[in-house]
Amino acid sequence: MATGVIIPADIESAVRQQQFNDLHDYQAAVGGLIEAIDLDHPPMSFFANEEAKLIGLPINQRATALWWLHVPAVYGVDFLAGDVVLIGRPDEEGDTQSAPDEFVRLPLEPTTYRVQVQTADSSGACR
Repeated sequence: MATGVIIPADIESAVRQQQFNDLHDYQAAVGGLIEAIDLDHPPMSFFANEEAKLIGLPINQRATALWWLHVPAVYGVDFLAGDVVLIGRPDEEGDTQSAPDEFVRLPLEPTTYRVQVQTADSSGACR
């Protein structure tokens, strides 16, 4: 059994933690066959509906932002669609592990963040 986080595509729906026992649980969470998108650092995976884009499921803004944060090469190039499961990477035997604790807590515990940005004028100069 592995602990993961379901990130719904509907931005109004709450992110929730869930226990997954088998493949059927993952498929039920994403509404179809699963596609694994593995990350090296941190060691976690996204499970998404493998046909999500083909069948027109909505962009999952929260899961996509998290993916872009950890894989800058896909930033603005690709996106995740439909409900997505955040889970740990498989072990040596190929068994899916629980998501790292900090990534289970992060989307579930409300926190206030401060973001500092620097803007540029039309000439490209920062102000």
